[in-house]
Amino acid sequence: MLEVVFLPYIAAMWDSMESVWRAADADPNVKALVVPVPYHEVSQRGKLSKLRYEGDFMPSDIPVVDYKSYDFTERKPDVIYMHNPYDSNNHVTNVHKDFYSSRMRKHTRMLVYLPYNASGEKSVTANIARMESFRMFDRIIVDTNQLADSFAEHVSRDKIAAMGSPKFDKVVQERGKPVQLPDQWQSIIDGRRTVLLNTTLNDILKNGTAFICKLKATIAAFTDKPDLMLWWRPHPLSAVTIRTMRPILYGEYAAIVHSFIDRRTGIYDNTSDVHRAINAADAYYGNESSLKQLFGLTGKPVVFMMFKNSTRGELPVDAGVEYLVPYQYRKDISKPLSREAYIIRELSPRADFYLFLRDYIIKHAEHAADQIEAFSRNIVNANGTAGEKIHAYIMEQMKTARPKP
Repeated sequence: MLEVVFLPYIAAMWDSMESVWRAADADPNVKALVVPVPYHEVSQRGKLSKLRYEGDFMPSDIPVVDYKSYDFTERKPDVIYMHNPYDSNNHVTNVHKDFYSSRMRKHTRMLVYLPYNASGEKSVTANIARMESFRMFDRIIVDTNQLADSFAEHVSRDKIAAMGSPKFDKVVQERGKPVQLPDQWQSIIDGRRTVLLNTTLNDILKNGTAFICKLKATIAAFTDKPDLMLWWRPHPLSAVTIRTMRPILYGEYAAIVHSFIDRRTGIYDNTSDVHRAINAADAYYGNESSLKQLFGLTGKPVVFMMFKNSTRGELPVDAGVEYLVPYQYRKDISKPLSREAYIIRELSPRADFYLFLRDYIIKHAEHAADQIEAFSRNIVNANGTAGEKIHAYIMEQMKTARPKP
């Protein structure tokens, strides 16, 4: 029997492994174990904080093994799956050094990288692909053929397999199912439609003060509205990223979060369950991210938050939410997730963003099927079978894997 170990570090990112684990857990020839690993936050000066551990925040139906009780030196599992490739190269979080890729490789026959993000079709930058970890990984799983080709410019093509992502599996499997919400959230919603506001690390780092202004304006546009409200889901590392890399903004950001929660302006969702938000929300508002790619597969409206306007140059920081890009999908474009594939419409600065989005949600239904098709077009195994196929692929690869260390 093969022993297969999964090493998540942030509970909210478990969906990038879950369907592979379920396939391995159902395999009678495999002993599948989930061993969440601890990590440090990194201070502005590059110092590591005390250890953080999120094993207690994993889904209740996932059996978790305490990393302190699992001896990799003794057990030497046949396969190890990792979803953090950064080792010591992350300016926000570092997994404990005992779980760096170079150390894990010494204890397994097959070290596999499963990305914690859903790329859609993005290329990988050279500085990422050339990190030491990608030389350590025996196999690198990606979700599109385009990304596989991009990786192959930097690492051996034999290592790379375009197999899809467990994150997309979860969306497909949960699509349309009823969602159980906490009573407190139900009382805030009070029968209104919800707009999933996604704020990303790139929004913060790239736009700085403009991000804070945009966030304030967005929240103001939806405050005390009768039939539409915000479901704000910031990236799980937002606060620590601002505190570490944009400290001058931290006080103002923290005050916005506190006010949003205290005044019950909307739902503030910092839980580990991103798919509850994807399944329950009526529309998406935000920028490029894994969450946008995942939400697109629901067929529900996706609207861009804009910090730049392609025809007018830079937007003033107080432009708020008056500029956006709701889009439909052109079927004659080979890259359906790139901006040139969208029929772009810009909202007038004098228009009411709230009223526009309220009506757009209703009218978008006729485009749902086209949207699902467009978002699925380049993703490998976008039908919910990626986890099963990744597991089968790795089991086949084990026939020619490295000898047991």
